[in-house]
Amino acid sequence: MIDMNNINLNLLRFFIATAESKSLVKAGEKLGYSHSTVSTNISTLEKQLGVKLFTRKPLELTDVGKDIYETVKSGFVDIDFAGVIANSKNNMEQGKISIGCPSHILEFYLMQKIAQVVKDYPNFKINLDTSYECEDLVEALKQNKIDFAILDRIPSECNNEKDLEIREIKKSKYIFIADKKIVIDDINDLNKYKYILAGEQRSNTIRLVEILKDYNIELDAVMRCRTN
Repeated sequence: MIDMNNINLNLLRFFIATAESKSLVKAGEKLGYSHSTVSTNISTLEKQLGVKLFTRKPLELTDVGKDIYETVKSGFVDIDFAGVIANSKNNMEQGKISIGCPSHILEFYLMQKIAQVVKDYPNFKINLDTSYECEDLVEALKQNKIDFAILDRIPSECNNEKDLEIREIKKSKYIFIADKKIVIDDINDLNKYKYILAGEQRSNTIRLVEILKDYNIELDAVMRCRTN
């Protein structure tokens, strides 16, 4: 009997589709993913179980793969996988989740919400990874290293990415933060101050520079940092 508590249920969906289709391509077409994503998820499941589920050339279930398929299929034959996954994620009393995001999103947006979750559900486990750039977070998602990512920008290569579900969760205006109240009566007043800005290649910085160019304003940056 497989201990379902130790297995990513979403991976079983890929396993069953592949076992029944006998093809990574056909399984991908059935699930709406690329064959490479199906292959990656199968490999991840094999690592979690510690066994080989398929021979690759030709693609066939191994003996242990057949046994596991029968066990899993008999237990999930009439179950909506989307509901199973949702229920496993929504078990706030004993569940766990892995989140990836840039450090400034953690500091300015996510930390307050995490604090509330920890207060309301003390047994809920949260893993945070803030060491990645946006492109790395997308790759971590594809490899099932994290459950979801919160990004401040969507990498251009994701615009046509069918293997990812992208949703907007919050909009924020460009703002300046100061150590005291400052009243700007004229946009040229911005030239009076010195600034701590994000790196020159960050998307928000590039956008800010583009906007201020229209007013012939170039901010005097005394320091650059990764945080927006």
